[in-house]
This record gives sequence, structure tokens and C-alpha cells, in this order.
Amino acid sequence: MTTGGTSGEDERGSGPESPHRTVISGRYELGERMGRGGLSTVWDARDVVSGRPVTVKELHPVEDPDPEAYRRSVERLRREVRVLAGTVHEHLPAIYDLVQRDRRVWIVMERLDRRSLADRLREWHGRPDVVEIARIGLGVLSGLRALYAMGLAHGDVKPLNILFRPGGGPVLVDHLGLAFQREGTMAGTPRYMAPERFTSLSSPVAGEAMLKADLWSLGVTLYEAVEGRAPFEGETVHELMSSVLNDPPPPMTYGGPLRPLIEGLLVKDPEGRLTAGQTEALLHGVARIELMSAPRTETVALPAPAEAAARSAPRASGAGTGILAPVATVLGALLVLAGAVALPSLTPGSWDDIPGWVGPGCLGLLWLGLAARGFASARQRDRRARWLDALRPDAAEAAARPAGPWQALREGYLASLAIPQPPARRARRPVEREMERDMADFLTALGPPPPPAAVPDPAPRPDRPGAAP
Repeated sequence: MTTGGTSGEDERGSGPESPHRTVISGRYELGERMGRGGLSTVWDARDVVSGRPVTVKELHPVEDPDPEAYRRSVERLRREVRVLAGTVHEHLPAIYDLVQRDRRVWIVMERLDRRSLADRLREWHGRPDVVEIARIGLGVLSGLRALYAMGLAHGDVKPLNILFRPGGGPVLVDHLGLAFQREGTMAGTPRYMAPERFTSLSSPVAGEAMLKADLWSLGVTLYEAVEGRAPFEGETVHELMSSVLNDPPPPMTYGGPLRPLIEGLLVKDPEGRLTAGQTEALLHGVARIELMSAPRTETVALPAPAEAAARSAPRASGAGTGILAPVATVLGALLVLAGAVALPSLTPGSWDDIPGWVGPGCLGLLWLGLAARGFASARQRDRRARWLDALRPDAAEAAARPAGPWQALREGYLASLAIPQPPARRARRPVEREMERDMADFLTALGPPPPPAAVPDPAPRPDRPGAAP
């Protein structure tokens, strides 16, 4: 971290429209201006000492007449930079340096691909890939959890702040401006901000409460990614705030298996919102659908006949399959040994000398193999039925259990179970193991169901025009 002056003709004239170059701290040469927001300006730059391309983020001066408050803001920023400078994370940018001169502050960081998630969404032309979006969401969530594990926060999760390494995954950027804001002010982009941040100017800058607000912002980002529009709109900031505080998000059309996850993140009460662990479990399930699916569809729902068939499937004992497999192996070995002894002794015209038990033995081995396969299939149906039993309550239990994130999580995983199995036989067993591991992770993150509610659930919301089937 550096405190020093600048060199160059005109610091404010840097950018593509200026023939002059600015060098800050005698080391970082600013080039083209890449973008400007309410809190900062981002420059393409070069480290003239190492020759390394970098990105420089210039934080806008804080209009705070209290010198002591400004000093505390700078100190908070320095602490965050010190923590992040020694951190290497797949989904966070590398931080190299901090330069301060008077009330101007620059943060030097890793150069990333200029194309943000917002750019990619425009390139998809309204045809969202929910599996790819789930993978991007997993990366963003991983970066968020890493920040909070270090005692930091983000506060402005949105598509423009999700960049990508060349040929790599998503990187969550622009997380260092929150600590530099004037105390008691609200920083962020209103369209993506959680309702609780509008109702209190003293909202926290870190901790569990702020993480819940960032998870809401992730939900808005995912909604926009799959639907092509933000869930809350307004011509003025006041109208936008009113929509965030009072309006439900419009029904989703293209969310597919991501729909229950996004709806669980966009719960206005932060206590009823999905946790980071639950979000990660559901994103993992959707991100792996590609391994378990044939053609991808816009929406995924568990058909009632499939569920009934899974419930009524005969439940075979696991011991039967475990015994038949070694028996078939031993019999096969004996038949191979018998063949090795009998066949070399045969001479032309001596086929009548083949022992009579060889033919029935081969047929018996074939029968045992088919029986073992049938038992294995029954065992898989039994395991699938147990999954459905764990996730689908009966009518009495459903009436006593409150609707909310737990139900959304359950329905989301049921959607992933409804994906048809791949046609390739060789991929079947690895896919089954992946599904079983996913199920274990999912139920661990989900925890026990909520206790029965004293008041029965309200009637389900009627379908509205445009709702997904």
C-alpha cells in the first residue's frame, strides 16, 4: 500500500479522450477509462515496474465534513485491502496495492475480462441456460462466503459486478467501496438492494444480517439472468423502493429448476430467506442436471404418474443383490475353468463328448446375470422411492407444515430428480452416485423440517398469466 503523489499532465483528463497519460505513485500508468459509477471510476492500467497489466479503481472522494469520520473510512478500507492482499480465491480478484493522495484513493487489482455477466446476458438473446447460470451463481456465492469468512461484506451484488477470468469462472468484483462510504449512508444499487436495507440507514456493513441482504441481491441477479428483466422496476427511486418493499416478484417463465431457489432468495423477511448453505445445495443440484438429463427443457416438474410409480415400485432387499453378485462371479469362474479343461481335449467330430451340464450351466449363468441386473434396478427404484418419501409429505403432514423455503427447497430437488436418466449405460452408475451424494448434501444443508404450525397454511396462490406451468 502506498501513500504518495501522482505524475502526469492532467489526472482528471485521463481516458480515451485525452492524449496524456497519468501515472499514480510513480508506478501505475492509467489508460482507457473502462467505466464509471456512483462510487468509483475504473481504469485500464499498466504496472510500469513489472510490465503487468492491471485494473485501477479510483474511489470518488467522500463528501464528509468530519475529518475524523473520513479518517475512519480510510482506515477501514486499508484493513480490508490488507486482508484481501494476502488472499487467493478463485472467485475474488487479486488485490495488489492501495494508493492514497489527499482525498483521492486508488485500488490496484487484477485485470479481468471486461465483459460482465450483464454483457453475457445480452449475448444470450433471451435464451437462458439455467445450468450455466447455476454454475455462475455457485461461483458468486463462493466469493461471497469467502468475504464473510474474512469479516468483510459486498453490498452491491449485480450482473455488472460479476466479471470473468479469461477462460475461467465468475469473479465477484467491486466489494471494496462499501467501507469507504460516509458513515450512516446507504451504498448500493437500489434495484438489487434488499428491503431491509431501505428501512434502516444504520444497516450493518458485515455479519449475518448483511449476508442475508447480499443473498437477496444474488436472487435478483439470478432472476434477471433467467427472465431477461429485473423483478422490481420503477421510473423513480421512490417507485422502485416501493416495489421492492411491497410487490411480489412477477411469476417466472424460464426459471425451470432454478425457480424455487430464486423464490426462496426473494423472501422479503430476511429470517425466512434461504441461507447460504441451502442456496449452495440447490445450486449444486441444478448445476449437475446436465449430467443427469437428456434434452434440456424450459421447465421441469415431477409428473404425478412418475411419483406414483416410484412409490409403488417393489422394494428389494439390498442383501439379495449383494449375494447374487459373488455367486454369479464364482459360477462364471467355474464355467471358464471347465471350458479351459474340456475344449483343448476336443477333436474334430467330438462335439458329442461335451459334458451335458455345460449348456444348462451357461443358461443358468445368463439367468443369474439377468436376475442380478433386475435386483439392482429394483434396488435403485427403492432408493429413488425413499428419496421421494423423504421429500414428499403426505396430505396431513403437508397441512401441518408451513409453506416457505423448506417447501421450495424440497420442490426444487424433486425437479432435479424428475430429469430423465441418460441413455448411455456406461454413465448410469456414476450418475446414480452423483445423485446420491447430492441428496446427502442437500438434506444436510436443509436440516430438519420446521415444527407443525398452529395455523393451517393459506390456500395456494392461483396461477397468474405468464406463470410457468
